[in-house]
Amino acid sequence: MFHFKLILLSLPIIGLFLIAGTYLGLKTKNTIEVSLFATPIIVLYLFINGLLMNSSKGEMPWLAIFPNFHFHYGIVALYAKDPFLIYLIVPIIWLIGIFFLYTHWFKKQKNRFNG
Repeated sequence: MFHFKLILLSLPIIGLFLIAGTYLGLKTKNTIEVSLFATPIIVLYLFINGLLMNSSKGEMPWLAIFPNFHFHYGIVALYAKDPFLIYLIVPIIWLIGIFFLYTHWFKKQKNRFNG
């Protein structure tokens, strides 16, 4: 049951990465451009993770807007056998927001080519 809960907790993060990767793959023409566009995103992600891992929950409350914060403390709650579903709210909001932005962009691109 623990592994199922962990997979459930990680699904929004995996979805975010899949949507971002699909967007980059469609937007760029080759792997060099993917690397150029993805590197700043990866650096920002690792920077936020570094801040998160080197601070306590109350030190930097603004980190709570990022899904990494909720993923980390959701795993902590799983190990402590505490309720963890509350930590799914922000990652799911991010996933829905990014999904709508992606579909809006995709429809706009589709209309441009059909146009």
